[in-house]
Parts: sequence; C-alpha cells; structure tokens
Amino acid sequence: MSTYLPATTFDVALAAWIFLPMLAIVVGLVILNRRLAFARESARQAIGQRDAMAEDVPVGIFSLIEHPDGTRSIEYFSDRCLNLLGVAREAVEARFDNVFSQIHAEDMDRIAQRMEQAREAVAPWATEFRVLHGQRTAVLRMEATPRVQNGLIYWSGIVSDVTEQREAELRFQTLFQQSPLSIIVHDPDSGEVIDANPAAWQAYGFDDFETLRRRRRQKEPPYGEDEAMALIRRAAAGEPQHFEWKSFDRDGQVFWEMVSLVPVMLRGRLCVFSTALDITDRRASEQALAEREALLEAVSRLSGTGGWQLEVADQKVRWTDHTFRIHELPISATVPLEQALSFYTADSRRQLEVALVHAMETGEGYDLTLEMKTATGRQITVRSLCQPELKDGKVVRLIGAFQDVTEAVRNQRRLAEAERRFRRLVENAPVNILVHDAQTGEILDANPAAVRAYGAGSLAELQQRKSEIWADAPYDLTEALDRIHQARTSPAGPFDWLCRRLDGTEFWQLVSLTPARIEQRDCVLAACVDVSLRREAENLLRESEERFRHLLKGVPGVAVIGYHSDGRIHYWNKAAEEFYGYAETEALDQDVVELLVPAEQASRYRDIMHELIRTGEIEGGELNLRQRDGTLVTVFASHAFVHGPGRSDELFRIDIDLTERKRHEHELMQIANYDSLTGLPNRHLMAEMMRELCARSRRNDETLAVCYLDLDDFKPINDRHGHDVGDQVLVMVAERLRHMVRGSDLVSRLGGDEFVILLTDAGDGTGLETRLRGLLDNIAQPMQIGKLLLRVHASIGVTLYPTDGSDPDSLLRHADQAMYRAKAQGRNRFSLFDTVMEDRARERRRFLVEIERGLESGQFQLHFQPKVRLETGELFGFEALVRWHHPERGLLGPGGFLPYLDQSELEPVFGEAMIAQALERMAAWHEAGREVKISVNVSGAHLLRPGFVEWLGAALGKHPAIAADQLCLEIIESAAVADLHSAVPVLQTVRDLGVEVSIDDFGTGYSSLSYLRTLPVDELKIDRSFVLDMLNDASDEAIVRSVIGLAAAFGIRVVAEGVETEAHVRRLLELGCDLGQGYAFSPAIDPQDVLGWIQSSSDGHG
Repeated sequence: MSTYLPATTFDVALAAWIFLPMLAIVVGLVILNRRLAFARESARQAIGQRDAMAEDVPVGIFSLIEHPDGTRSIEYFSDRCLNLLGVAREAVEARFDNVFSQIHAEDMDRIAQRMEQAREAVAPWATEFRVLHGQRTAVLRMEATPRVQNGLIYWSGIVSDVTEQREAELRFQTLFQQSPLSIIVHDPDSGEVIDANPAAWQAYGFDDFETLRRRRRQKEPPYGEDEAMALIRRAAAGEPQHFEWKSFDRDGQVFWEMVSLVPVMLRGRLCVFSTALDITDRRASEQALAEREALLEAVSRLSGTGGWQLEVADQKVRWTDHTFRIHELPISATVPLEQALSFYTADSRRQLEVALVHAMETGEGYDLTLEMKTATGRQITVRSLCQPELKDGKVVRLIGAFQDVTEAVRNQRRLAEAERRFRRLVENAPVNILVHDAQTGEILDANPAAVRAYGAGSLAELQQRKSEIWADAPYDLTEALDRIHQARTSPAGPFDWLCRRLDGTEFWQLVSLTPARIEQRDCVLAACVDVSLRREAENLLRESEERFRHLLKGVPGVAVIGYHSDGRIHYWNKAAEEFYGYAETEALDQDVVELLVPAEQASRYRDIMHELIRTGEIEGGELNLRQRDGTLVTVFASHAFVHGPGRSDELFRIDIDLTERKRHEHELMQIANYDSLTGLPNRHLMAEMMRELCARSRRNDETLAVCYLDLDDFKPINDRHGHDVGDQVLVMVAERLRHMVRGSDLVSRLGGDEFVILLTDAGDGTGLETRLRGLLDNIAQPMQIGKLLLRVHASIGVTLYPTDGSDPDSLLRHADQAMYRAKAQGRNRFSLFDTVMEDRARERRRFLVEIERGLESGQFQLHFQPKVRLETGELFGFEALVRWHHPERGLLGPGGFLPYLDQSELEPVFGEAMIAQALERMAAWHEAGREVKISVNVSGAHLLRPGFVEWLGAALGKHPAIAADQLCLEIIESAAVADLHSAVPVLQTVRDLGVEVSIDDFGTGYSSLSYLRTLPVDELKIDRSFVLDMLNDASDEAIVRSVIGLAAAFGIRVVAEGVETEAHVRRLLELGCDLGQGYAFSPAIDPQDVLGWIQSSSDGHG
C-alpha cells in the first residue's frame, strides 16, 4: 500500500535535500579555513622557534635539496650560516651558486670535487675552506649528512668558524716544530710514536720522523720498553710523570734526559705528551762533583785528615765528616766552640785557646800537637793546623785541618827506640857492616867487626885509608863504585868479593848491598861475611870433580849425562856420544828431556827430576829413551844429585843399555806364550788370560763366552795338499778370527786345528748367537792359496761364565764337550754346553712383552752424560743413555734389556721412541735458552729399516726450532760396516738432513781404512775398554793413538769414552784427543738436573 506526502511537505523535503549538503560544505570550508590558519600560525611559530634556536647555537645551520638533474635548491639557511659565508639571503635564494661567492678561489675546486664525491656515494662529507670577509680571511668547516626521500637528496649540515682553532693549531705547530725541547707524542695503549718534533729527531740522531718512529726499542731494564710503557700508562691515567731517563741514539751512544709525561686530548684522541731535556752534561757535572766529593772523602779517610772552620762572628764551629769520626761523634751540622774545646786535656786546651785568640787577633796560623779524649773516652794525640781568612784586613774565619796522629807519635817513639836497638845490634854484630855514600862510595860508618876485618885500629883510620882496601881488577875501586851506584835503587847480591886488608893480605867476603836513607842522605848498606874458608873448600872440591869427570869420560859402555835442575846438559861422556849418536858439542846446553825422552814420557821424566831435586835421591829403573835416528832403546838409569855450595844444583844419570837383553826376553816370552805358526796366544797364555777375564767378568757382572773351535774339513786338506798348505790354512783362519773379535776379546791356538776364543761381555742371547754365526760364516768363506781355492768349516762349543761357574780347566773341558755335540749335530754350527736355549728364548719373549708395556707406560727415560772439551772442561754436548724404571727390579741400565731387543720387531719402535724423547728434551731446553747437542744410539737394523730416514725427517719437522745439526746418531762400528753397501747411502741421506753421524765403540769392530774412507761420518768414539786401560797397557794406548791419528787424517771429530781420571785427561790431550766423556766429568744425569749442571759447569769455567 502506497503512502503519498502532501505537496508542501515534498517542497520542504526537497529544499532540505538541496540545502543540507551545501550547508555541510560551507561548514567544512569554515573548519578547514580555521585549521589552515592554525597550521600557518603553528608553522610560523615553529619557523620562528627554529630561527631563534639557530641563532642561539655557535654554528650556521643549513638544509639543501639535490634534484635528480644535479641542480640544488635551498630548503633552509640560518642567518648565522649566511653571515659566516658572507652572502645575503636574497642572493642565495636567487641563485644557489651564490653560496660560494665569497670562498677563496683556490679552495673552490676542492669543495666542488668533495660535494660531487659525496653526491655519487650518497655519503656524509666535510671540508674546510677560506672565506673573505673584507680584509680578514676566515677558515670555515662545512659538514653535511644525506637523507633520500622521494627521489631527492636532502643535505642537512652545519657551518662553523674554525679560524681561531686553526690559528691556535698553527701556533702550536710552530712552537712544536721550533721548540728546543724534544717533544714526542705517544699512543697511550701501544706506546707508538704518533708525532715528534725535529728536536726529538736530532736528539736520537735521526734525519726525519719516520726513522725515529721505526727505531728499535730499548730492552735492557730498568730503562727498557716495559718500564717506559708503565710510565706512559700512568700518565694516561691522569698521573703526570717526571723522571730522568737513560736513552741511546742511533749509534748506540748513551745520553740522559729529564722527561715529563702528561695526558692531552688531540682532535678527540687521548695522547701522552713527552717533553725531554738533554741533561747529559748536567749529570756528567753532577757525577764529576760526586766523584770529587767521594775522592776528597776517600783521601780524608786514607790520610786520616779532617777539616774544621770557625766563624769569628758567631763562634760556631763546622767539622767535616772525618773530624766527627775522629771525635767519635755522630755527624751533625755545627758544633759550639765550647763543646769543641771540651775534648782536650787541660794543658792542651789552654795551649789551643791561646793559639786561637792569637790567630784571630793577628791573622797568624798555627800547627799544634795536642792531647784529647774522644766521646767514648779514648785518649788520642791530634795535630791541629789553622789558617786565618781575612776580609778588609780583619779575620772573619779560621780554617784548619785536623788529624789523628796517635799512631804516628807512637811509631816515632818506637822508631827512635828501634834505632837505638839497631845501633846496639850493629855495634855488636859478628857480620861486617859498612855504610857507604851512594854517590861517592865514601865510608860513612862501620861497625867494630868491619874495622877489625880490614885490620884498622879505628873507624877514622879505615876512612882515611879506604883506597887501600880494594883489590886488583875486577875487584878494584871502579867496579866497587859501580856496584854501589847500582844498589841505590834496589838491593844487590849476595855475591863474592875479593877484599884487601890494610896490611896487604887478601880475603873473600860474601856481600849484600841494600839502599838506605840515613839522615837525609842516600846511602848503601853493605853486609859482609868472610867466606875465605868456603872458597878454599870449593876450589878443592872443583879440582876433585874435574878428576872425576875426566875419569868418567873414558868409561866404555856406560853413558854418563850431567844436567842442571832446568834440564840443560852440562856433561856428556864418550859412551853417551856413541850410544845416543850426539857429539858432546851437540848435546851440551840442550834440554835432556827434549833431546832423549819420547814425548809421551816427558811428563813422567820431569816428575823424576823434581823428585830427585826434592829428596836428593831416587831409585834407579828402566827408561825408554830415543837415539838420534829415532830408535827407541831401553836403559837402566841410575840417578845422582849433587848440591854444591855457591853454585847451581847438578843432576847426573848413568845409563846402561838393556836393548839386547830386552830383545832376548821378548823372544823367550814369545816362545813361552805364543804359537810360532799363527802368532796367537798359546795354551799357557790363554789359561792365564782366562783367569784374568773370569775375574773381570765377575767384577763387572758380565758374561764371558768360552768358545772351543775345531775345523771340520782340515784333515783332508792337510792330507791331500801337504803340511805347507795346511799351515797356510791355519794362518788364514787365525787372521780371520783375529779380525772378527773385539780388542777386549782373545783368540788363541791350542794346537792342530783347535782354537779357543774368549768373548768378553758376551751376554747370553741373540747378540751372542749373532757373533758366533758371524765367526762360522767368516771361516766358511773361500781361501785362495796359490792356485788352490779351498773352503773349510768349523764347529764351535760354547760355555758361559759365570753361569757355568767352573774353574778355567773345567770351562775349557765343557766347551770341548759342547764342540763335539755341535759336530754330532751336523757340523758348521755351534752348541752351548747347557741345554736351556729354549728357556732363554721364552725368557726373551717375556722380557720383550715387559719392554713393550714399559714403553706404553713411560717407564723408559733418557739420562744424559756430558761430552766435554778436555782442554777447558767446557760442555760440548750430551750422549743420551736410556734407563728403565722397572716397577719390580728398580732402575735398570741398558745392558739389562737392550740385548733382548736385538733383531726383534720391537727394536725400531723402541729406537724411534728414544729419538723422539731426545728431540722433546732438546726443544724444552731450547725454550729455556739452551742449545744442547745430543747424541742418540741407533741400532744397525733400525738404521737400515725402510722408511727410517723419512721418519727422522718428519720427527725433526715437529721441532722446527731445533737445528738439525744439534742431533747426532751413534751407530756401533760393526753395524755401520756389516752391510756397507746399504749403510753408506742411508748415512749420507741422514747427513743431508743436517743430522750428524758418529761411529760408536770404534776399534772393536772392523776399523779398516777403506771402511773409514767410505763411511760418511762426523765423529769417531774410542771404545771405553781401550781408554780405561791405556795408562797401564801399551797395546791399548797404541790403539787409542791410532784411532786419533785416523780421525785427524780424515778430518773427523774424535771422542774418548771411559775417561775416569785426570791422568786419562792429560794423556788423551798429549795424544791429540780434544773431546771426552766419562766419570772424570760426570755420570749420566737425570734430565731434570741437566740445566742446573750446565749452569754450574758454565760458572766453573766463566
């Protein structure tokens, strides 16, 4: 149903529909207008506030808009900004480039370039430039930061006037550069030099800042880098530092500076300013003054002289330090006059007071000797001297010296008393004493004995007739005066002098001349003793000796040699000429030791001489001496010592030639002890040597292997080719055996084709088996005898002492039984007397397991035995010697376990562990500041094992701080040459790494010149067995001398092992050996004690 409105109602509704929206629009416009007005008012107020704020800050503020086409427009420039730039707002608003109209033309390009770089990077920028303000030029700094919005870059920034700051900096820089003080700017954290003025460069001797900055810092405390940094940090923390500092210029010259360190802020950065003044001259002056004062004080102490001063005006007395000491008072500034006078005795005080008054009134000084008591009550005598000081004719002060003369006074009294006693002694002395004028020889005085000796009735008569007491030349007055003149400066005599009595008879005196100062006159005191009877006895003795010498000249076959205590020969008879080959004229005045005694016995012979001189007698004995052609001869020498009064001591030696007798003795010994065919020891000598070697093995806890060797194929050769060929076979077998054993072993021939070999320190395991197999293999090598090529084999029976604790005869019988067992088992083999080889193998396996566990748990430790220079005792290096800290058996040496490792799979593992341990020790000592050369033992099997050299290079690479030549590998001689073809390239490669190579136990193996020439080695070590016995065993000494000679010939270093006494050291030095090791210097040292040992050794030789 529809509803219709009336017409009037519709009109009103239509009007309302039209009017109401219009009304809303009008109302909205009114409101908008009001809001715009409010906004404009707010903006106006904000701009006003902005402008007011801009005027309140000390910098100009600006905002620029950069359009995409590169043009710029101004968004805002504060009035201060425009004023600083020197442009009007209208000009800037009209054209943006007018902003830079007043900028100095030389700065424009730089500003434009900087703004362009900032625009491209859209990054903040800053620059400084000059602006002209009339006659004044200002320096402005402009900074701006970008903001990108709607494709436009808005630059907001400030402009500040830095003119005064730059002028201040310029003034500072001028002062900084021209200051005569050394000025250095330091970084407070690192101490690095940031800046320095020319005065600082010149102080250190540099030409520019860069060389000063890069100079090497001082290290030596207390003026080193660490101390300097501590001072800089304290200054940076706000504690200015003032101190004196010892510096060095570029040439190392020392100079001293007075330094001040203060913290400063430079361009927002905390720095430390160091200003320094050279005070070297001032310190030198102060040092000189201090030294002068110290010198004066020392002189005062030495002379016992003090000083004093009295001021007349205030009567105050000032003393020097030594004056206080003389008074036994504590040192103070001044002393009241009354107190100074109170120390003197009553008489001395009155004397001193009178002298003081007189000095002050008249200006005359004094020199007094006074008595006083010190503060402790001690009575002393002093000497006081005074010298007045005048001003305008008046005495203003007294200055004086003060000396304790107590001892001097006592000495004067003692001297006077001594002179009186001396006069009495001289008057009553039985010795003839005369006093001569040192210049004229005139007799000034003589004691009664001298007057009587010359036959004078009085001193006056002797003085008057002095020209009559001189004998004829060379004992005349001229010679006497010459002797007296010479005695003016130093004593002369005693010497014999022929004198003449006043009655004309002559007599001899023993005269001693002594210079003397008597009554301010230079004199010579002559003390004389009548020796006429002694001279007569000497003449008789001389005539007797001449007859004796003439008699000895003709004694045949007996060489008589006379020589002085210094060794110079003075007598040489005819028999000595014939025996030694030197004519008498050639021998006289020669040194008897250098002429006849071999160098190695010179020390012993000089000991004989000294003992003969000391005791007057010595038993005769055999001596080995040298003839003119170098032939060594043996003589029986008897010695005699002759001490004659008034002449030098004389020694005589009577030599009887024993050469022929010694030759016969040697031939008899050879017949009795050596096999005539092979030259080997025979059964008799072998039995004696076996007893000695058994005793040594028991003493050294070593094993002696008694080996009975019989040739398996000898009888057919002897039967087929005859005895001559058989003998040659035996000789060649003997030679092979001799070369296969060590010097401490013994090879002997019992007879026929039977030999006995005694192997010392043989062990009882793999090592012994290897040696026995080597003997068999060597004997089995073909023999070339004439045109025959023959081959023999052998069987060896072995028994071990002391496991087999039998006597020598039983040992030999047991070895013989074992030899027959070896023949029964197939020949060309060896057999042990006992049957426990399997038990030993089982024991070896068990021991190897223990060694492996010990390696894993670190039970093996290297100890170090020093190698030293024999001449100086200085350390050369160490040999590493392994010790096993066994959990049950305690500390074991290498002999207790190394034999079990021989040829085992564990051997190279063990060797590598020991080398690695040695390198670790060397690295630790390197870090402690010690470079130590270490020798490590390496077995032959380990050395020749594939990959050994590569492993060694890698091990060295783990310790780059260690020089390779600090490591030395020691290889036993037999191991080095057993497989020469393989050993040479390996040893050479080891040396190419820089590691040294040493041949250990040299002389016990091959010892061939060809091997030595082939092997690339740096060192030979002489086996201790030769060194220990060299002093008592000529053959051992010959071996030692030979090894030293070989080493010298090939330019190889040589070390003697087993040096246990100073006698060893001396003998080795005489033989030319430079290095040694042994108990004479030190046993093997625990590694923790090595550095301490090195330090104590250095202190002992530093």
